Amino acid sequence: MIKWGFKFIIGSFDKITSLFMKISNKEKWLLIGLGAVLLLVFARLATVLRFAPVDEEMVSISAGADSFGQGELYYPRGVAVGPAGDIYVVDSGNCAVRVYSPLGKQLRSWGKCGTDPGQFKEPGGIAVGGDGTVVVADTWNHRVQLFDRDGKLLNEWSVPDGMFGPRDVAIDGFGHIYVADTGKHRVLKFDKDGKLIRSLGGDKSKKVGFFNEPFGLTVNGENELYVADRLNYRLQIFSRQGTYRRGIKIKAWAEEQYLMEPDISVDNERRLVYVSDPFAARLLKYDWLGELIGEYKEDDQGHSLFTKPVGVAVGQDGRVYVSDVLEHRIVVLDTMNGK
Repeated sequence: MIKWGFKFIIGSFDKITSLFMKISNKEKWLLIGLGAVLLLVFARLATVLRFAPVDEEMVSISAGADSFGQGELYYPRGVAVGPAGDIYVVDSGNCAVRVYSPLGKQLRSWGKCGTDPGQFKEPGGIAVGGDGTVVVADTWNHRVQLFDRDGKLLNEWSVPDGMFGPRDVAIDGFGHIYVADTGKHRVLKFDKDGKLIRSLGGDKSKKVGFFNEPFGLTVNGENELYVADRLNYRLQIFSRQGTYRRGIKIKAWAEEQYLMEPDISVDNERRLVYVSDPFAARLLKYDWLGELIGEYKEDDQGHSLFTKPVGVAVGQDGRVYVSDVLEHRIVVLDTMNGK
């Protein structure tokens, strides 16, 4: 059988070679050129679509699902839950912040497109402190802006060497503000007055403590900082002093740039970590030690929960709020009633 197969391959190669020799030189060069173009296309696709392999035994988790914001939101990104349980949403396409009740009723909003203080240019992440202070990553104005709960501007700042496309923010229990300075591959820590305390990373690297496009940020109840290190396909967790504690390898995400904006949120009471995966249109659920529990991807009828999930926030009741950016809505997962 092996000998016959070898003869078949050799014979086929001889026939192809014979046919190639019979065509004109112009046709030969056209075929060679076409082959080169196809190789380049396949190589580019392999680069753009490369992502960490997904566990074939992924457990699908069901949950009660609802949504709000349709007709009001346009490309929503960051989501945060305030101390009173209100939901803060960055309405990126409308350059605004909108605040909703837990039932999805809009309570107030502020902001418009522009470069002046209080205005936004494609804002990204949002965080709300224990005192109701709201901080927003004003991504393409390359700065951070601080507001009170009603939208009154309190402060806005950058750093002397400039930020480049900051994507997310977080606030710890001491009122310190973290900023994912994505384009400069670093995470900056400020006090509540905007004074720089420290910088983590700064060089694009796979080394522990460094980043390759840090995106989502969150802080747990122990004031540990979680960083979604996007192109290193991992979460890195640091103490509030900036010491590396541990990491979680993420079998998700992709190199493509379009809306590939993963986020993180923690459920402190139930000791869970949620990570959005925009590429595979799902929400990943981890335990406190970094073990993958499963994914939220479809409802009980097999319908997709999301098209492009980006921002993530967890309420005190365990509900998870996810910004479905291409559907211009916030999806609410009642994880306590899932299977």
